[in-house]
Amino acid sequence: MNFSKRYKNTVLPSFSKCGKLIATANGSKVLVRDVASLQVLHMWVCYDCVREVAWSHDSCYLATVSGSSVQIWSLTDPVWRSAINESDSGIQTVMWSPDSRHILVLHDFSLFITIWALEYGTQMYIKNAKSPQTIQFSPDGKYLALIERTDCTDFVNVFHTSTWKFVSQFKVPTVNAAGLLWGASSLELVVWDHGFEHRLHCYYLEGTHLFTHEVKKPISMGLQCVSWSPDNQILALGHHLHSVYLINRTNRKVFGELVVPELLNGEEVQYYREVHTSIVGDTIMERLNAVPEHKFEVVTDRSIDLRFEEVPVEKKKGANSIKEKPPRRVIQLSILLIDYYYYFIF
Repeated sequence: MNFSKRYKNTVLPSFSKCGKLIATANGSKVLVRDVASLQVLHMWVCYDCVREVAWSHDSCYLATVSGSSVQIWSLTDPVWRSAINESDSGIQTVMWSPDSRHILVLHDFSLFITIWALEYGTQMYIKNAKSPQTIQFSPDGKYLALIERTDCTDFVNVFHTSTWKFVSQFKVPTVNAAGLLWGASSLELVVWDHGFEHRLHCYYLEGTHLFTHEVKKPISMGLQCVSWSPDNQILALGHHLHSVYLINRTNRKVFGELVVPELLNGEEVQYYREVHTSIVGDTIMERLNAVPEHKFEVVTDRSIDLRFEEVPVEKKKGANSIKEKPPRRVIQLSILLIDYYYYFIF
C-alpha cells in the first residue's frame, strides 16, 4: 500500500460526491485539495474550530460547522459565501438536499430541523425529528422521510422536496425506531427497531403496510444494518449474531441466510494487518506530539480467526454486585450490496 505524506486534521477528511476533491480541516482552517495531485485548490478560515464538513451533491458547495455557526463556501464562485448562525439552539449536524440548493440544520437534542434555501434566504422548520439516522432522502431526490417521536410513539413523516409540504404521515409499531431506509424505487420505506428488538417493518410511501420481519433468538441484539439490492428485489438484514438474512420482496419471505465464518481459509483474497510502531521521544511532550507510523503487512497465515474476544466476568462481594459484560466483537458487521449476486461482509 502506498501512502501520501501526513496532513494535520481535526475532523475526518471528506471526499466530494464527484470523487475529485477532498476537504480537510485543521482548527479553523479548511483546505480543499485535488485528489490526484493533493494540490491545495481552496483555503478558507472559519469563525471557530471546525467539527464537521459536508459536501453538496453537485460538489459545488462545501458546508462547515464550527461552534453554533454553519458557513457555506462556493467552489465555482470564490466571492460568494453564506453563514447561518444558530446560537440559541445549537447545531448537531447538517445535511444537503439532493438539489444542492437547500441545507438542513439539525439542532441540538433533535428539537427541530431548519431548512434553508440558499437562493432566496428563506427558512422553514420541522419539529420532533428523532436523529440523523432517521432522516433520509429518497433515491430520486423527490421526497424526504423522517421519524418523529411524539408522546412515546414513532411516526413516519414524508415531505416533497420541491415544496417541503406533507405527503403522508403514518404511525409505526416500534418501541423505539432506530433507523429508516428508502427502497431503490423511492416507493417503499423500511423502519427497524432499536437494538433490543428484532423487528423490521416495510411500508409503501403513503403508509400501506407491506410486511413485518421478526426473528426470535434466545440471545439477540437486533438489527445492525439494512440494505436493498440495486434491483429493489432483495432486502438484506445484518444481525449482531454474525448472520445476514435475505428477504425476497415479492413473497416477503426469508430465502437465505449468510453466516460470517469464524475462520477465513481462502487464498483468493489478500488480507492486510495494520502494524503500529512504538512512539519515540526523549521527553513527555515529544512523545505526546509524536505521530506514530502506520504500516500494513500482508497476512500469509491461514486460518484467520474472527471469533469473539471473551471478556471475563467481574465479581464483587455483596448483593447485586456481579457485573457481567457482553463479549466484545473483534469485527463490526456491515453490508454493501454492489450487484445482484455478490455480498460483501466486513
